[in-house]
Amino acid sequence: MFLNISGAGVPDASLLTESLPMSPRPTPIRSEPTANQRLWTSMRVLSRFSLAELVCASSAPRKVAASYLNALQRADVLRPVNGSRREPGEPREYKLIRNFGRSAPLISYRPIGPGGELRRAVIDPNSRTVIDISRAARGTLADRARGVNYVR
Repeated sequence: MFLNISGAGVPDASLLTESLPMSPRPTPIRSEPTANQRLWTSMRVLSRFSLAELVCASSAPRKVAASYLNALQRADVLRPVNGSRREPGEPREYKLIRNFGRSAPLISYRPIGPGGELRRAVIDPNSRTVIDISRAARGTLADRARGVNYVR
């Protein structure tokens, strides 16, 4: 039994409330950026780059970087700058021509078209645009310029 300030044997209500131990506030889990996110961030910063420069800047595996560059090039996000004019042994340079925003475009297989067949696609999570990059979507340059391979 607790004594109140007056000293009488009546318990003080403020002393009866037990204080529970405070649980520590959970810290938010911050995962490391994915290789694609690191590549995308490096592309946005560099604007013009070779595969070797991109691998060095992003610390991503070369094979992952090459695959990601290939997919983004097929989606007309990147353009080779010195394609046919480069010297033998000179690395191909790319230029970012479409900056979708902060979040890296995703490479995925999505059901596209009336039949719902799975096709390889680049997905922009910022604008929620889906760009079909499958072999079936390859058309002429004029078709690609008009946006024929875009599905929303």
